[in-house]
Amino acid sequence: MMFKRPRLRLARPLVNVGLAASFIFICACSDEKPQNEVPIIENSRIDLPPEPSTNPILQAVWSTNTLSAEILDVAVSGGANPILAAALSGGQIQLFDLDGERLTDPVTVGAQILANGFPATLGGSQVTLFPGIGSEGDLNIYLHSPELGGAVAIDLLGDVGAIGLCTGEAQTDGALLEIGYWTANAPQELITGALYEANGEFIWQPVSSTAQNTPLGGCLLEGETNAKTGNIAGAMEMAVMGQTDSQTLLQLGSDGQLEKIGPDGSTGTLPIRAGISVGVPSPITSFTTLPDAQFGGYPNGVIIVAGAVAGEQKLVFVELIGLSDD
Repeated sequence: MMFKRPRLRLARPLVNVGLAASFIFICACSDEKPQNEVPIIENSRIDLPPEPSTNPILQAVWSTNTLSAEILDVAVSGGANPILAAALSGGQIQLFDLDGERLTDPVTVGAQILANGFPATLGGSQVTLFPGIGSEGDLNIYLHSPELGGAVAIDLLGDVGAIGLCTGEAQTDGALLEIGYWTANAPQELITGALYEANGEFIWQPVSSTAQNTPLGGCLLEGETNAKTGNIAGAMEMAVMGQTDSQTLLQLGSDGQLEKIGPDGSTGTLPIRAGISVGVPSPITSFTTLPDAQFGGYPNGVIIVAGAVAGEQKLVFVELIGLSDD
């Protein structure tokens, strides 16, 4: 089922997905270097050796420089070269690599909420897709390619009143990824669907709809749309750390603290230890994870938390030791 032809917006102008691919091709053929690049001041990363302990140790080791606006949400893509996407107040998106280096300047695309992204190939070009929610509760795909510079927005579902979402790997042949979302009118119902691309069009195909007794606050999509959900009173966001056979669920509590969810559903706060030159956001406003050794600089995986550090908006990288279910 195709709900409507998507509109692709580069700083709000409208074109279609096929035209976006042509933009990528044109930009890739240009030798022009970007002007007025923002200088990056290197941080001093402090790597601490493991400590003998039966409790998880979460250590802040790295951060970006100060961002230009309040961070509303943060998401990360998988693949060989993960990308961080930060949604900033004013509807902007800014992209970073896992060294904290800025890949783009902030671009206004109306984004308010982001879900973790996935690499894809469109029209022969490599892109990264971040599903997200716009200021009107519309469900969008925010697309990045190095040749395009800043992210662009492609409308997927408008007028649905979405207030939360999550993503997972595609479970059906030909799909790019799966998306789950819930709305202001039905906050207890998780609607999942698969995203396809054909002939320059994004196609949304509904898969399932499940409801729980309390409003959703977070969700995870794992194999065959196995959805794990959180109560809005106790979880603002959810993520996972560790390999499939020893995964640990994390959530962001309503007090802005990172929490571990036990096998019985109990929760416990996970304090993050500040580094010598790296502070910890208080409160944490958003977080995301790369759960295992997908990136060489973080052999135990990495948690990225967002928020104000001494009054400055930053993304902070957190390493972990001993985080597993007892």
